[in-house]
Amino acid sequence: MSNQEIVITGMTCGHCEGKVIKELLQVAGISQATASSSTGKALITLEHEVATELIERAVELAGYRMVTG
Repeated sequence: MSNQEIVITGMTCGHCEGKVIKELLQVAGISQATASSSTGKALITLEHEVATELIERAVELAGYRMVTG
């Protein structure tokens, strides 16, 4: 298992955080997720390698954008 921090734009409240967490936990291989609107970051725990595109898509489904690179 490993942890990965991701930067997400657009989160402004606890409801936003919840939407992001819900979508991230739907991704196979992500076992835990937290999100903070105050820092604009999420921390995910990976059971195995997960393609960045899948993580990015989950964030988009929640209505936000993941900053890459």
